[in-house]
Amino acid sequence: MLRLVAAVMGVWIALAVAGSTPALAQTGTTPVPLVNPLGDLNAYRSVDFNPAGTNTLSVPNEQGKLDGLKVWGEIWTLEMAYAGTPEQTRETLKNHAATLGAVMVNEGTKDEFLARIDDDPTSRWWLHARDIRDGYRLKIIRTRHLPLGVELGLEIGGEHGNTRYFYSESQAGHFETLEVNAPAGEFWLRADGREEHGEFRRDFQYQRKLKQEAPFLHRLSDIGLNPGVYRWHLQHFGDQAVTIRLLRRDDGSLEQVSNDGRLGGIRVRNVANSRVFAEPDTGSAVTHPEISSIPVNADYTPQGDAVMVLPSGYWKLSVQPPEAGGVEFVEALSIPVRAGEETQVRWPSYLTRAFGQTGAVGLEITSAQVGETEGALTLNLVGERAALFDPERASVEVFEGEQAARLLSLKELKVPPDVV
Repeated sequence: MLRLVAAVMGVWIALAVAGSTPALAQTGTTPVPLVNPLGDLNAYRSVDFNPAGTNTLSVPNEQGKLDGLKVWGEIWTLEMAYAGTPEQTRETLKNHAATLGAVMVNEGTKDEFLARIDDDPTSRWWLHARDIRDGYRLKIIRTRHLPLGVELGLEIGGEHGNTRYFYSESQAGHFETLEVNAPAGEFWLRADGREEHGEFRRDFQYQRKLKQEAPFLHRLSDIGLNPGVYRWHLQHFGDQAVTIRLLRRDDGSLEQVSNDGRLGGIRVRNVANSRVFAEPDTGSAVTHPEISSIPVNADYTPQGDAVMVLPSGYWKLSVQPPEAGGVEFVEALSIPVRAGEETQVRWPSYLTRAFGQTGAVGLEITSAQVGETEGALTLNLVGERAALFDPERASVEVFEGEQAARLLSLKELKVPPDVV
């Protein structure tokens, strides 16, 4: 829904037009903002427009105290003379904001106020009005937003400037893909965000260069899984004005975890004699009073399990062989950690073979026969200490995928030595 507001003989008239919000009207090269109490940009004493600026707003927190909220977007700075007395001007401005569906965020003092207008799912407007003793200075900010499933079109380049900002908010438990429908040219896409709970802080970062000789649809599935608000920075390397379209898709559900810094843990099985460590999942960094360094190295139980205490969230696990071999490490991504709980990860035994035969004890499958309900495997134990290992049924587990198999028998075969 688009609201058009005009001033006629001092009376505000609001017209509603159905449909999605089109591009803003232009006065010369300056677009006309939704918040426009005089109706014509030429009626203001001064007009300044920044298509990609930043400003800090005073917004009350949950305790009623004012916090500085830094926002990025399109910024208009308009100065106008008093319309009657200063008090009458203030009320006129507030009434104009009210006709646009504004919510008063900060009444401030008698000299200023802050209002917010949610025009449509992709736009949010801020109005900061301040008395400057001979009139009012209006700071009007439009932030752009990219909700799930709603396309956002951004004009960039030429008279629009080569930079655009927009926001997205990811929810816990969702795997997202960002689609970028880009014209021919070169673009740079970056995102950052921060979530804080007391002494715990999680920072998000993402960047990707997009370059194509012809229009191309990019599907970016590596934008991170952590919930929170992301600020995106889109840059265009070119002089021609173009339109780039973006869409966030929900491509599946994940196990939900809190992201408030409370501690949980990971236990990794089947990794004896290997180095195991954890790092925050792709694109994030963690600061926590209980975490002295990143990556977090595991401690080991007498049974050979690797154990780590970690803040809740998604983590990347890495396992390195005890000695240099053909494979340097193997990773597992997006392992969930829940507050007060331990996530158990059963590392596949067959990955031992990928580490080569330089470790203390390795495993090699030499033959396999598989029937409908039963199967047989012939295994070789390899490595420097293989001769010291005496397998017993109680210490052997067999899995097909995640399904455990029942071990019917275990026999040691006598084979002649290899002669070279």
